[in-house]
Amino acid sequence: MRPQGGALRRADRTTGARRLALRAGRFAAVVAAAALLAGCAAGPDSPFAVFQPRVPDLPKVDPSAYPNLSTPDVARKPTLTPEAQAKLQKDLERVSKDQGNSVLQSIEKGP
Repeated sequence: MRPQGGALRRADRTTGARRLALRAGRFAAVVAAAALLAGCAAGPDSPFAVFQPRVPDLPKVDPSAYPNLSTPDVARKPTLTPEAQAKLQKDLERVSKDQGNSVLQSIEKGP
């Protein structure tokens, strides 16, 4: 059963009213969002300053007043010069040969 002509026209009118209400609501939401964004971007003398976030007045504090959570500085030996590096290499080779010879002597002696 189809609705009569008058009932169909009334349904079209209510749908149009709903569409108009949706459009008006969307427009209002866009305008409100624009006002909020304008408040964030505006200066303190702007009429949109109401929408700006509040920034508390905090005293300036010296950065050294806070505890240091980093690792302590470690004193390190200076890097070796090429001469000191060559001397260290010779000393290590000599100690290695001496230990190798002592191991060989202990093997030859036996238990």
